[in-house]
Amino acid sequence: MTENGTRCFPPLTDKEIKQKVESALKYQKSTAPYSGKAPPTKEGITQFVDAPIQLRCEDWICNKEGVYKWVQGKKDTDPPVLIDVSYQQILPVGLTKNIETGEQKYDIAFSVRRNGKFMWKDIKVEPAECCSKTKIVTLANLGVVVNDQKAKNLVNYISDMYRINEDSLPVTKAVSHFAWIGKQFFPYVKDIMFDGDNAQAKTVQAVGPRGSFDTWQKGCMEYRKNLFVQMLMDASLASILIKKINCLCFVLHLWGAFGTGKTVAFMVAASIWGIPDELILSVDSTINYCTSRAVLMKSLPVFVDETQLSRGNLEKLIYAMTEGKEKGRLLRNSSERLIIRYLQILHMSWRLSGNIMDMLERSLCGMFKGLRTQN
Repeated sequence: MTENGTRCFPPLTDKEIKQKVESALKYQKSTAPYSGKAPPTKEGITQFVDAPIQLRCEDWICNKEGVYKWVQGKKDTDPPVLIDVSYQQILPVGLTKNIETGEQKYDIAFSVRRNGKFMWKDIKVEPAECCSKTKIVTLANLGVVVNDQKAKNLVNYISDMYRINEDSLPVTKAVSHFAWIGKQFFPYVKDIMFDGDNAQAKTVQAVGPRGSFDTWQKGCMEYRKNLFVQMLMDASLASILIKKINCLCFVLHLWGAFGTGKTVAFMVAASIWGIPDELILSVDSTINYCTSRAVLMKSLPVFVDETQLSRGNLEKLIYAMTEGKEKGRLLRNSSERLIIRYLQILHMSWRLSGNIMDMLERSLCGMFKGLRTQN
C-alpha cells in the first residue's frame, strides 16, 4: 500500500489493487512466460527424436513435444504468450524441383508415435498448400495433425523454416515422365527422381529391373522363336529410339482368335521394362486413360491388351495415341496447362470372334485366288 501512494499517481483504489492482483494470479506457474527460464535465443536448433535431419529453427521450440513459440503479447506491457503449432514432430527436409516444368514441391517429414517409438513419414506438398491457412488443413488427409485453429501457426512455421535453412536444405531434381534427359534415359539416371501424381505411383514402381537377368534372357530367347513375340519385343525395344531417330509414333496391332497367345506375347514384350501386369492396360480402359498413360510413359511403349472397342472408338483411340500430344486443358486459374508430347510405339491386341475370323479368312483366300488368276 505504501508503494501505491508513492509510485501511482493518482493512487489506485483498493478495488483496483484487488483486480490487478487477481489478474496476475490467473497465470499458473507452468504456463507463466518462459516458466522462469530465459527466452529462447535466435540460435536454436531442432531437437526432434529420430528426425532425418537437424535444422536451425531460431526462436521456434522444436522437440519431441512438438513445435511451439513464445510471442510478444498484443501490448508492450502484456506478458509473452506461448503459441502451439503442433504436438507432432514436423519439419521440412528438402525441395523437389521438376526440371521439365520448373515447378517445385516441398518435402516435409512428420512423425507418428507407434508402440512408444516415433515413426517418420515423408510427403511431397505443393507450396501453394503450405502458404495458405485454408489449404494447409488438407494435409490432414496425409497424416499431418492440423486444424483451423492451428493452421495459421503451421503456415508461419513452415515458411520460416524454409527461409532459415534455404542454403542448407537439399534440392532434388525430378521429372514426371519416362523419357530422354540429354543423353541419359529416365528412370536409369542417378540423382533424378520421379515427380508425378500419387495415382501413377504403382505404375512408376513397376518400371525397373526384377529377378535374374540370366533367367529372363534364357526364357525370352526361347519365346523369340515365335515370329509374333519377336515382333512385339523388337517394337518394345525400338520405342525409346523413336525420338532419337526423329520418327513418328506408330501402332503394332496384333489380332487373332481367343487362346492364340496374344496376352502371353504382350507380357514378354512388357517384361523388358518391368512388371507386365502393371504395364499392360486392361480391356475396359477408356481413351482418356490410355492417352494419360501415353503421357506418363512418353518414350516407353504402351500396351493395350484385348481391345474391346467399337470400330469408331477404336479409330479414335488410334488417332489419339498417334497424334503424339495430350489434349489442351485449362487450369483452375484459367491459365493453359502445359501440353506434354510423347513419342512411343503402341502395342494393341484385338480378339476376333469365330464368325469374323471365318469371314476374314474367306476374304484373304479370295484375294489370293484373284492374284493367282491375274498372274
